[in-house]
Amino acid sequence: MGKAVFWDRLVSLLERITGRLVSRRVISFALVGLSGTVVHAGLFLVFRTWGWSFLHSQSVAIAAGASSNYWVNNSLTFRSRCLRGRALFLGLIKFLLVCSPGLMANILVSTVTYTNTSRQGLGIGALVAGIVVDFIWKYTASSRFVWKTRN
Repeated sequence: MGKAVFWDRLVSLLERITGRLVSRRVISFALVGLSGTVVHAGLFLVFRTWGWSFLHSQSVAIAAGASSNYWVNNSLTFRSRCLRGRALFLGLIKFLLVCSPGLMANILVSTVTYTNTSRQGLGIGALVAGIVVDFIWKYTASSRFVWKTRN
């Protein structure tokens, strides 16, 4: 079974589980976002254990997670509008620029959450709060401006 067939079956299953209240594209984008979250959280934890500040760890990990999301979304979520060649790299730049407000909101929300909580531990709860805000912006903006869909 190819990756596209597997992906379609997984998304279809989740669409049925949600009672078709969530669109296939949103489900696919969210699943890809989870993979980016793994990249983001993994790097964040590595940087924090190396002694980097919360803000520096979060900033670098966000950029890496966002880049990872772009590559996977281009090949799976938006494969019918898949960017290739020069457009692929220009799309990454466009994606990061379009997503910048969400990325900045992620940093702001997570930093404020981390600062206003007990600042104990590594700050995973703050990390998740920022990711939720970032997801909403990224899906809406990138669908419209990078892959030019209406949904």
